[in-house]
Amino acid sequence: PKSAPPKTVSEEQVREVVGAYFSSLRTMDVDRLQELFDEDALSWDPVGSPPMRVRDKSTNYFRVLSTIFEKMALTEDDIFVCGNEVAVRWTGVAMLRSKPTEVTFEGASVFEVNEDGFIQSIRSYWDKKALMARL
Repeated sequence: PKSAPPKTVSEEQVREVVGAYFSSLRTMDVDRLQELFDEDALSWDPVGSPPMRVRDKSTNYFRVLSTIFEKMALTEDDIFVCGNEVAVRWTGVAMLRSKPTEVTFEGASVFEVNEDGFIQSIRSYWDKKALMARL
């Protein structure tokens, strides 16, 4: 018996889910953000810190973000899709709820999208210490 061909995700699907991630982050649509991730998805934000389970109810990753930041808007500068992975160089604008000063910062994120079209992992590269010091 022939085995079914492995399911693959199209470049269009990869671009769509990653685009939805950035647009949902800009509008702080926490519920929409959660829906983009696989149940077991991990995030290293930034790389070097321990991975977090994005959909873990106890950490509530994006809700915590939205309680600390008034704004955490990342704009995609460059997008490179290779198979089911995409690297995005971005520019961010952050503003704490407690202090109305906007700070611009840059970074890059590498997303892995599974065959069901959900984000499986995200590895982000940016200088968290420098950003927090400026905020």
